[in-house]
Amino acid sequence: MSKPEAEAHFLRGMIFLKKDNYQRAAECFGEAVRIDRSQKLLEKDPKYMSYYGLCLALGENKVSDGLGYCQKAIKEDVFQPDFYLNLGKVYLKKGSKRKAVKAFRQGLELDKDNEQIKKEIKQLGERKEPFFPSLPRSHPFNKYLGLLLARFRSK
Repeated sequence: MSKPEAEAHFLRGMIFLKKDNYQRAAECFGEAVRIDRSQKLLEKDPKYMSYYGLCLALGENKVSDGLGYCQKAIKEDVFQPDFYLNLGKVYLKKGSKRKAVKAFRQGLELDKDNEQIKKEIKQLGERKEPFFPSLPRSHPFNKYLGLLLARFRSK
């Protein structure tokens, strides 16, 4: 098995991913990861791990495993905005909205024009800063003053 074979599996996985067929995509990405690991190359390709992690979480409901692969990919290459997009999506699947937003924002720091990340953030809804930033968002002062201000802004 060779690097071109791993890349071919990856590209097939991307086709399945675009069709939202996460299970088939996971199979392809998983094969790319296995081939990449079997190579005696010094540098492994972290994109295989990132997309495999995404599809494990979304397609096979293996969120913890998916999270691990996405995090490993980022440790290998911290400058890929798509890795943060994938990590954010896995966090959303896990129910960790705060961590997802953090991951998306880290991705935007690397590529401020990344439309996919912008779309994810927009779907989550942009939150305003708390009225008292020194207090937690859940503190009654922030909660009720925020609601009061929102009512005034909508009028």
